[in-house]
Amino acid sequence: MAKCKRIFKKSFAKRKVNLDTATAKVEELDQQLRLTTVATQIEIAKEQAEPYFRVRDAFAALCKCDAIWNIKLHQSADRFHERTTIEGRVGLERVRFALDSCDLIQWEQKVAHLQNATDGDLFLYPGFILYRVADETFSVIDFHDVKIVADSIRFHEPEKVPKDSKVIGQTWAKANKDGGRDKRFANNFQIPVVQYASLLCFKSEHGLCEEFHFSNPERLDRFVKEWNAFVSSFGTQAQQTV
Repeated sequence: MAKCKRIFKKSFAKRKVNLDTATAKVEELDQQLRLTTVATQIEIAKEQAEPYFRVRDAFAALCKCDAIWNIKLHQSADRFHERTTIEGRVGLERVRFALDSCDLIQWEQKVAHLQNATDGDLFLYPGFILYRVADETFSVIDFHDVKIVADSIRFHEPEKVPKDSKVIGQTWAKANKDGGRDKRFANNFQIPVVQYASLLCFKSEHGLCEEFHFSNPERLDRFVKEWNAFVSSFGTQAQQTV
């Protein structure tokens, strides 16, 4: 190896310079990452700790829904010309919910992470929601500024029905006004009507509005119940120090 170094002295010297430059760049990036991370101490009063962790447990159960969709748009249907009983259509995309951590905040506990296909992801910390749109673009929203609206929905499912969903009826791809089969269409076929998990809508006065569908209504009902219980117990005793 020593002989090779003498023969390729300039090549080894150049590689050494490149290695030193790359090492320095990695150290610089690590330092920048540390500067962009907020060291956070979150203290929760004893009477609020239990409700918060019940919210987190309910969210962990919600994550196990066979399907979770983010609603991207709503579109009305021309029921007469399309020969359908569907009142409106939605553009949706599968997303993932998980107990996770956000690299912007240093906290030893994992929190509810709601993946969002339209804008920023949501992280539910005790007392506030971190809405992260991009690496350097985020906002902090107080729990009290957010409303959850949940409601059961009937969904005409043209795709595979999730394993934990209940089929509550049938319709036709082309239907009469009374819901019966339109016999003028030879290749007409049935479509299951499914009771999907309630529509969950996060709303705030600052413009936040995110909608999700879930395949299991019971899991969502439990989460909403625990969320409302925690928010109602939240007061000035919980402190976030950044």
